[in-house]
Amino acid sequence: MKYTKAFKAYDIRGIFEEEIDNNFAFLMWYGIGNHLIQTQWPKASLLVSSDTRKINTDLITHFLAWATTAWITNIDTIDTFAHKEYPYGIISTSAAYQIGMNDRDMTTIFTASHNPAEYTGIKAFDKNAWLIDTKDLYQMFTHAQEERNGPIIAEPKKYTSKPQKIEEKIQSYYQYLNQKWTQLQKNHKFVVDFCHGATVSAEKNFYNQYANNHLIMMINDYPDGTFPAHEWDTSNPENYDQLINHIQQEQAEFWIMFDGDGDRIWFVSNSGKVINGDIIYAIIATQLLKEHKDKNPTLLYDCMSSKIVAETIEKHWWSAQISKVGRFFINHTMTKNKALSGGEVSGHYMFQEVGYVESILLSQYYIMKALENYNNFDDMIQEYNKYYKWPVKAYKVANKEVIIETIREKYKEYNPQSIDGVSVYTDKYRFNVRWSNTENKIRFTVEAEDKETREKVTNELETIIQ
Repeated sequence: MKYTKAFKAYDIRGIFEEEIDNNFAFLMWYGIGNHLIQTQWPKASLLVSSDTRKINTDLITHFLAWATTAWITNIDTIDTFAHKEYPYGIISTSAAYQIGMNDRDMTTIFTASHNPAEYTGIKAFDKNAWLIDTKDLYQMFTHAQEERNGPIIAEPKKYTSKPQKIEEKIQSYYQYLNQKWTQLQKNHKFVVDFCHGATVSAEKNFYNQYANNHLIMMINDYPDGTFPAHEWDTSNPENYDQLINHIQQEQAEFWIMFDGDGDRIWFVSNSGKVINGDIIYAIIATQLLKEHKDKNPTLLYDCMSSKIVAETIEKHWWSAQISKVGRFFINHTMTKNKALSGGEVSGHYMFQEVGYVESILLSQYYIMKALENYNNFDDMIQEYNKYYKWPVKAYKVANKEVIIETIREKYKEYNPQSIDGVSVYTDKYRFNVRWSNTENKIRFTVEAEDKETREKVTNELETIIQ
């Protein structure tokens, strides 16, 4: 087993039975359990749940086996959204943050996010909703490999669960969201693609309980980790074909898609255009301004974002702070600087008001609130489409470091920045090129004042990368 390959930059993720299996799950918890015993005993607490991949059930069973053997008995699963095929429940990452925050020493969500069906993985975070550094998780795992002898334990012992507490936290989150949604001045009509993923739990339940005044069409809204409609990657344009086909049929104001574990949200306009995440974040920032006029906050954005994001923030005399790409970095910087929000091109939007973490339903509220000032979604987007920017492109490569250095050398006259990979800013164009921390890929985006310059710079970069 190539267990080491499963430890990515921000989480654990790998192909089931090649890089992650039941033995991996048992050893991982052996290592995490030892850590909790040493740091939190005797009151160590754990929250465990899953996305809709059915392979996660056995993994969680083996994961819990060692926890209970070690007499860690304060364990909760998301029984509120349990299903006969998902006995440990289903929960989105966004909702899990709200449930685990402040209460659980560690929350572990079995998910491989947007990766294909043959993948599985683990996201682990602490009471502050800070993702546990995978370097620390790997160290816990290797200690377990060194210390643990004998067969794995297949079944967990009895443990104490407090489903009432889980339900209270979920309802508290709903009530906060509802306070926002009730500020909307009109009933909206939209289509939601749940992608058969984790949002079929808490998010769908919120729509049914609190948003039934809106006209909502739900598609792919039952759990199925085999991805029968399409894959879960919101950055892949092909995955929007089904959603866009509903445009003329439903005549909705907009369409949204959640990714597999429910910490990203993407929007499709009334004319069928998939909107880049940085444009959405610029609109969210504008709406935040209207609701926080008496403050002078900091907002974070990643280095692949359009120039319009910083311009939108700074024209209101707010502080726009650039960040490395990655939820891990933005979340930690937000918390440290008490930033009002943070956003990524990838569709991760984090908010101080809910603990510096993502909330896809809060993101949707801000977009709907902003939309009420326009005739339609396209009109709203047009106000922010000032520049010519390509969506993020990705290429599989074998020599990531060499490519980055070649680009840095070619554009050295423009004083390249190294916030994340290499970034170049000129009066006529700007770009960022970085290597993926989880895959053997180079990702880049180019933005310019005119289409011709954008094409020229893009061709130059693609020649080097390919």
